[in-house]
Parts: sequence; structure tokens; C-alpha cells
Amino acid sequence: MGVLIVMTVPGDTAQFESFVAGNKQLVEELTDKAKAGGCTSHKFAVGEGQIIVVDHWESAEQFQAFIGSPEIQQVLGQMGATGEPQITVGAAKGFPGEF
Repeated sequence: MGVLIVMTVPGDTAQFESFVAGNKQLVEELTDKAKAGGCTSHKFAVGEGQIIVVDHWESAEQFQAFIGSPEIQQVLGQMGATGEPQITVGAAKGFPGEF
């Protein structure tokens, strides 16, 4: 079933939204790399002073390899990250009531 990843990154949400809007091709390229690396679902959200990512990956190791790459670390800074991400990993089980 894979793993669900919830990553919360302290950051400048206005900078994040501006970066994503102005770099659509780069974002799509990174999306393709994530898919090739084992990501099967990805969502961004913004909260007060934080960027939130909710992903489904085939394994936690695949996520760690992706997020730990120098390219992704550089892009996180460009997107407005101002601190270390908090990452929660959970085994996806397929419980009744999910959709």
C-alpha cells in the first residue's frame, strides 16, 4: 500500500505561491521526477507561515532519496522555505471510509 507523507515546512507562503506560478515548467519536471521515483500522489497546501505537502509514495526510502537530493533542497529554498521540514511518515493501510 505504500506510505503517506505529511511534510510541513516553515516558509514564506507568498514567495511559495509566486515561485510555483512563475516556474510551472520546473515544477512539472520535478513532478515527473517524483513520479519516476515512486510518488503516486502529491498535493500542496499553504497554512499560516507554512507550506504543507501531502504525498503517497511506494516507500519511505524512495521519498527520502527524492527529498534529500541537492536539486530538491535548492528548490525548497527558492520556494520560500525558512526552516527544517517536519516530516511524518505513516503506513497506508486502506481503511474503510477512505476516499
